[in-house]
Amino acid sequence: MPCLRSSSTAEPFVLEDGHLPVPRIPGIGTEPLPQALRRFTTARRDLYEGHAGR
Repeated sequence: MPCLRSSSTAEPFVLEDGHLPVPRIPGIGTEPLPQALRRFTTARRDLYEGHAGR
């Protein structure tokens, strides 16, 4: 199977019949590399700030 290699993810994206399949679980189908996240992150915020139990 052909694959798309990215310097931002741990595993390559695998093409099926020339298409990138939709993951069966939440997310993009592969883990982003921590150094890529640091490189592309411009800001951070807590989405659950002030909500107890989250």
